[in-house]
Amino acid sequence: MTSPSSQPQTLSFSAKFDPSNPLEFLSKAFKLVAQRSNFLEKNTAEKEIVLAARTAKETVLNEKKDRQVKTTEEKKKVALAVVEKKDKEVETNEDKKKPQQNDGNGMDLENYSWQQTTTEIIIIPPVPAGMKSENIDLTIKENLLKIKFRGHSPIIND
Repeated sequence: MTSPSSQPQTLSFSAKFDPSNPLEFLSKAFKLVAQRSNFLEKNTAEKEIVLAARTAKETVLNEKKDRQVKTTEEKKKVALAVVEKKDKEVETNEDKKKPQQNDGNGMDLENYSWQQTTTEIIIIPPVPAGMKSENIDLTIKENLLKIKFRGHSPIIND
């Protein structure tokens, strides 16, 4: 044992730790402390050991909680990024469906485009490859405009 007047002696300690039996390790550590110091003879030794154990436990629990919070925050960030990406995709798809004004003072719609001047209106439907004029059904009436290619759904039916 060391006496208060002598120089503290630093000792190295080597032991094997079995996670399934941590008390055996602690017992050996306390045995070494008892053999090499008068720490366990102090009236406050038990309280100090319990305090050290509580502090270690709180540290472990706080670190675990911090990791869980961090993981939860990361999951929220990932989920938010996915939602934002989907929102942008929806906006982009909706923008594609929305009529867009074109250079011909008209609109580019989903199925066709139109342009106008002060004297005429030009309607430009997409014509399937190989379509011949005799396969085009065009109806123009006072309240109806219909453009249809035979074998296809109407392009305009308003």
